[in-house]
Amino acid sequence: MDFFTHQAKARQQTKVLVMLFILAIILIIIAINLVFFLAVAFHQVDENTISLWFKQPYWKWITLLTIGIILLTSLWRNWQLGRSTLSLVQSVNATPIIQSQQTLAEKTLLNVVEEMSIASGMPIPEVFIMREESTINAFVAGLEPSKAILVVTQGLLDHLNREALQAVIAHEYSHIFHGDMRINVKLIGVLAGLLVISQIGHGLLRGGRRSSNNKNSSALAVLVIGLGLFIVGYIGLFFGRLIKAGISRQREFLADASAVQYTRNKSGICQALYQIGQHSSLLSSPKAEEMSHLCFGQAIKYKLSGWLATHPPIAQRISAIDPHFTAQVDFDINLSANQQQNSSTKKTFTDTANFTAMTEKSPLAEPPTASITSNSILSSVGHLSEKQYSHAAHLLQTIPAELLAIARGENQSCNSQNLLVSLIIYHQKVSRFQQISALKNAHNIQALTTQLSPLTMQQQHALFDIALAKLVQLDAPTKTQLEQQLIQLINRPTQCGLTEFVFYALIVNKLKPLQPATKTINQFAKLGHEINGLFSLLYQHSQLSDAEKNSTFSKQMKVLGISQTMLSNEPFSPERLTRMLENLHCLHPFLKKEVFNLAIDIIQQDGMVTDNEYELLRLLGEYFECPVPINIGQVTD
Repeated sequence: MDFFTHQAKARQQTKVLVMLFILAIILIIIAINLVFFLAVAFHQVDENTISLWFKQPYWKWITLLTIGIILLTSLWRNWQLGRSTLSLVQSVNATPIIQSQQTLAEKTLLNVVEEMSIASGMPIPEVFIMREESTINAFVAGLEPSKAILVVTQGLLDHLNREALQAVIAHEYSHIFHGDMRINVKLIGVLAGLLVISQIGHGLLRGGRRSSNNKNSSALAVLVIGLGLFIVGYIGLFFGRLIKAGISRQREFLADASAVQYTRNKSGICQALYQIGQHSSLLSSPKAEEMSHLCFGQAIKYKLSGWLATHPPIAQRISAIDPHFTAQVDFDINLSANQQQNSSTKKTFTDTANFTAMTEKSPLAEPPTASITSNSILSSVGHLSEKQYSHAAHLLQTIPAELLAIARGENQSCNSQNLLVSLIIYHQKVSRFQQISALKNAHNIQALTTQLSPLTMQQQHALFDIALAKLVQLDAPTKTQLEQQLIQLINRPTQCGLTEFVFYALIVNKLKPLQPATKTINQFAKLGHEINGLFSLLYQHSQLSDAEKNSTFSKQMKVLGISQTMLSNEPFSPERLTRMLENLHCLHPFLKKEVFNLAIDIIQQDGMVTDNEYELLRLLGEYFECPVPINIGQVTD
């Protein structure tokens, strides 16, 4: 199953989620009406039957009010998470890693995240730590890969070595690639609506107790209603857990298997699961119930019914990966990461034996032998191989330490924004001196542009990805200033180069992230102008003759059912293409797959794929929310 199919299947699961949600609401409405009926019957002296109750307008108002409260709560929580997942981070008391106060374990974590993101083509997520949680757990959250965040517990950093840490991060990336992350976040909104009735009942119970102390005649009725609503709330809790268990359990097995596939290492994920068995994964946060289905390990304890658990038992997960693992625990996996580091020769995290052995498998100096094909690119989207991961890890080792420090925000005199601007200027076809002299921090940018010269395109893109991740930490005025600086660079009479446009568009998308599509477009013809523009741009950089371009383009448009069968002659501008990609972002996953596949075919028709063309594919992947892995095939310079 490819990336696009996984995304489409995740959307279908949303429909199942809605059906279960509606069923839960119906049962809650019936139960709440029964609670109010009993409360009124208890309070009144006259005989009050169910038939008489339904002749009164009360049940209609109670039903409408219940539906309104549940739906509004769910919609509000979904809207809140849709704007930003930072509210979820704040609710579990997670904090970002402070650059100047990083521990060795935190540096290792960030390094693993960088390697995995660069290898898979996924934007580097923000990383947060739940410092008050001593158990082992982690989760990713976000509606789209470009807005993903990664949260880990302090216990995960304390107890896992680098090998196990890689496996956990690979497991979480699998949830992103398979579409789990999106549906998991939407599920939080559903749970908020189902649990709100219980919270209202709890509030009424407290209010009823205060009224009873004042000898209020209605206090008993309020207490009965409050107690009833509190109990009815468990219907919502039951359905919430049932939905979570139904969606999460099998996907945990898939994510475990994917972690092994990505790293080619069974030991890492088994070690991580074994350590959970030794130290627990339960969370103390009051929000543990709400986000338990997001986590790597079981976050809450189920007293009565383990079959409602969001995760399979640890023994089952280990056995599914390696049935012989528990019999082979003769190596010292009980040592914490810190103990292992202390017992070693105090090497840095990039010099450990496992890391060195891994990177030696894919030396950057040796030219890759695999050729790029349409099928190989398409099948690699949303996937990660050990070869790609090793290549990305070694790629970071070959980049000068000073440039890496600037990209990571560790340099006090030169920031990551300067590096991003320098990368755009480096690929411009006009006088660099003229461009740089008009900019703020011209001295730093000039020096950086000179340092970029010896680097390969892959090294430059790795630096770009790392620096790009730091933009989310900027305040609004700084973001505005950077955007104005980019417009100053990009809007000029001379033609904008393909590479600088790719960098520009990625920065703009980070400064002003795309909002989730409110309406999915299921017909190519509705975006015929945009598809025409994209394909026309690709053909501009093709080495085919004009006759071959027009003939092939016309056939592709007819296959898609688009009437515009002539190549567009509109001038190429960054603003136009940015708007075009934003509209294409709304296509259904299966339609995105078709457009992406045709884009690859266009690039390959002349028998070569240049670095610039491959980077354009990665840009298209960014707007299509489909990560395109690092290129380890043959590319023409």
